[in-house]
Amino acid sequence: MINLIKKHIFMSIFSGSTILVILGVFLVFIVIMGLSASNEDDGSDCDDSSTSQSIVLPSDADQEKTAKAIYDYLTTNDGFTSAGAAGAIANAQRESSFSLTSINTSGGVGGLFQWSFGGSPNGNRMVGGGFMNPDDQSTWTFDNEMKLMSWEFKNESHGQATLTKVAPQTDPEQAALDWSQYYEGVLLNDPQTKPDEIKNSATAWYVKLGGSDPITESTVNTATSPAPDGSDEDSSSDGCYVDGDSADGGGDVVTLAKELASNTPPYSYVLGGNPENLKTSGTDCSGFTSYVWKHAANVVLPRTAQQQADAYGKLDRDDLQPGDLVFYHNGFGSEYIDHVALYIGDGKIAQEADEKTGCIISSIDGGGHFEFGGRVKKDSGDNA
Repeated sequence: MINLIKKHIFMSIFSGSTILVILGVFLVFIVIMGLSASNEDDGSDCDDSSTSQSIVLPSDADQEKTAKAIYDYLTTNDGFTSAGAAGAIANAQRESSFSLTSINTSGGVGGLFQWSFGGSPNGNRMVGGGFMNPDDQSTWTFDNEMKLMSWEFKNESHGQATLTKVAPQTDPEQAALDWSQYYEGVLLNDPQTKPDEIKNSATAWYVKLGGSDPITESTVNTATSPAPDGSDEDSSSDGCYVDGDSADGGGDVVTLAKELASNTPPYSYVLGGNPENLKTSGTDCSGFTSYVWKHAANVVLPRTAQQQADAYGKLDRDDLQPGDLVFYHNGFGSEYIDHVALYIGDGKIAQEADEKTGCIISSIDGGGHFEFGGRVKKDSGDNA
């Protein structure tokens, strides 16, 4: 009887211990899952802004070299503006990924811009001018393909239309669409056009290759490009901003902005100035914010104040954090948002103010009539 009681007690204790162990394991599992979910949400505060479409430029050095060669050829030999050349480059990226010998056998096209060759329903454009032989890829060189392109500009109706429409363009997005329609012969409503892709690509290339057309701030369009994978985040800014190696000697977005805006004498304000000319001939307000984000964090912002406002949403004044964009409406120009600055904390901004003042640090009210702020998200992707 005693042994039976002992056995009963033992089994009760054993069963109770088993239950406790199971409960303990379950609780540990819940805690782990909760921590995981918390980590996944670390960047959610950045979602106050709307998501802007991004385009990733090729990381392959040879592809970038080819893109730059096309840019130089068109601007030097055929009188293209920087924006016009960027539009052409966007189409080359879509058509062939910058491969000189790319072939689409089903379509009967090949080369950088996918010229048609024998037997194709689109004719035999590749033999124009006698520079290339469809059956001999040794003739598919960069020089020959550029010569073919220039020959078409002078001798073919589609080439002449392209030269008229695209060469003088000051808007890289429109240049990309016009090139696709007139040179490639792809209608804008054709799924092959991929209009958003080539528009964003064109504007990203425009920034990458240093477009410097004599344009006004309201006419230039550029695209966003993601920050590099693995960049460290600034723990003081909720993971939205990037500590990165700046081309100007290091530091994050705010550090570089302060450095530039503290220069003596102030860097010049030039409406429509190329962002890369900030330290030389000068740039404008959105050129300043573009320069800072590109050089401190490898992020390419849209080029104008209005486009940056459209891309990064609206924040209340009390929600601003260092590194946020600050947007103003002062009644100048055709766009509602006509000025942008970069918030550096403590109620201050860094900005390209105007032609008289240049690049300075001032109070947040020194930018004019405050409208709202914007937050640039840190995304994964290749460098700008």
